[in-house]
Amino acid sequence: TTRHPSSGGTAQAAALLLEGRVGLQTRLAFLDQEPAVEDVVVSLPACAHLIVIPFLWGGAGHAEHDLPARVRQGLRMSPTGVSIRVSWIEPVGSLPVIDDLLVRLAL
Repeated sequence: TTRHPSSGGTAQAAALLLEGRVGLQTRLAFLDQEPAVEDVVVSLPACAHLIVIPFLWGGAGHAEHDLPARVRQGLRMSPTGVSIRVSWIEPVGSLPVIDDLLVRLAL
């Protein structure tokens, strides 16, 4: 983000991890920098399966409102949007495993 310039690199590293370990094709998208969420959604091919993994810590407003609205906007703009299947993962920062990790790190 413009406030946290290194966040793009962190997101890229996570995407490469998913590609390497799981074999998923990844595309990064951001709410407040390029590439924008809706632009990435528009670029998806017909019949794609979009799995949204919000790399947000907290950010309930972003995860519950902003991000879904931007994905919907991209689907409306896309000539193939009606054929794109969308799945949502909980924001990474709200996963219970993160709480456990924080506790272990603090010990």
